[in-house]
Amino acid sequence: MRTYIVKAGDSPASIASQDGHASCPKCARDLVLANPHKESVTFPNGFLSFKELRVGEELCLPDKWFEPRFDLLPPAYFASLPYADGVTPSPFGEMAPIILRDFRALDVAANKVCALAAMDDAAFAGGMAEAADAINAALQPPLASSNAPAVQYAQAGREALKWAVQCGQMFRMALDMHATTFPAKARVDVQNALTSALSNAQHAMKELYGSVQPPEVHS
Repeated sequence: MRTYIVKAGDSPASIASQDGHASCPKCARDLVLANPHKESVTFPNGFLSFKELRVGEELCLPDKWFEPRFDLLPPAYFASLPYADGVTPSPFGEMAPIILRDFRALDVAANKVCALAAMDDAAFAGGMAEAADAINAALQPPLASSNAPAVQYAQAGREALKWAVQCGQMFRMALDMHATTFPAKARVDVQNALTSALSNAQHAMKELYGSVQPPEVHS
């Protein structure tokens, strides 16, 4: 986890806007969600920010900003985010919360998959099921759509999840038998299958919202 020390004049939007971070003031949302220990505030347009920042305090930077999944986010995602002025709403209007909800499900899944690497075997046995459930939830919007490429990626993600479940069963069996070497291979197989499922979910969401444009505003 990368961290950042707050400087004088910083705001969540300015931190998110920095080169090497998100380069997007609207993405302060990710910064707030990555620091759940800090009290947050939601502005009238839905913009999420910290209630306060103190010079010198340390913030966790979102892993999302530094991973390939950030580059897969389509323009519709960024357009759905409310503006950092706290007043201007997303041009997507009532569609914006739905789009952000779908991408939030993807973030939750990615975070759960990433967290597995640091777990011991006992925690991994439980964590892998939670990660699989989170990926499955993220796959539902593209699976339910009529977007053929999105559905194709989502179906590939579902197949990878099935393989992850099978590998997970072998991993649990190896743990129950107190095997000394096989659990390590089975664990790698689980992690690889979940990573493949997550990657397909990310591409499915990119396809699903890649061509979505804000609704026209008629005066």
